[in-house]
Amino acid sequence: MQLMRPLSVAIALCVLGLGNVVQAQTCGLLPGFEPGFTTLPSPYSPSQLMINAMAVHDDGSGEAIYVAGNSMSFGRADPVSVTHSVGRYRGHTADGVGYRTSGTANAIASLDLGANSPGGARLYASGFGFRAYNATGSPIMNFAMWDGQQWNAVGDLNPPGRAICVFDDGRGGGTQLYVAGDPLNAAGSLVSRWNGAAWEVLPPPAPSGNNAAGYSLTVFDDGAGPALYLAGSFGTGTGDLYEFARWTGQTWDL
Repeated sequence: MQLMRPLSVAIALCVLGLGNVVQAQTCGLLPGFEPGFTTLPSPYSPSQLMINAMAVHDDGSGEAIYVAGNSMSFGRADPVSVTHSVGRYRGHTADGVGYRTSGTANAIASLDLGANSPGGARLYASGFGFRAYNATGSPIMNFAMWDGQQWNAVGDLNPPGRAICVFDDGRGGGTQLYVAGDPLNAAGSLVSRWNGAAWEVLPPPAPSGNNAAGYSLTVFDDGAGPALYLAGSFGTGTGDLYEFARWTGQTWDL
């Protein structure tokens, strides 16, 4: 018990700011550390901010952290509120992206499609009930691309995606945009890809099983070349099976 007393006293002094402890430094935080969204500038209110995904992107105005969330994200606190579900911040400067975004944004990614979308990386966002409005106020449903000036439609994707990724399967299509989410058809397809002109639905990962949802996509090279991997709720048994599958370019390997 005697060994515990000095530690207890030290903690008490630190908390109370007594003795030789520097009162201005909060216990447990390094000097210069500042909580991110607790210091948003007026008139932005973080009180109902809920972030689902983040991405680092440069739309031509410098790198920033872009966040996807619910429609209160980066909402103005004044009565004539214009809310956003996609926002960005650099240091202490925070703002919404584009004219307006609403609904829930579940996925966001900065991706370069190469020849299928010349001009470098673009920001893509998707979500359930997500809407991105262009400069005329017209809504783009479920999935949209930010080009640095305004939101643009990327074909007609329905239902919206939960994960976004780019991949070149080596079969001549180049770098394409892959989106995973809820079933796209009666067969249970969970992934579709954009080739720069149209969406193509991929086969279901479990053709004779359960295909409930795709939650995540990534590209990994295990030594045999890059491959696209899908994680989600699907499988060949009964009930929801949480698995991942590898896309061969023609079929899924469970």
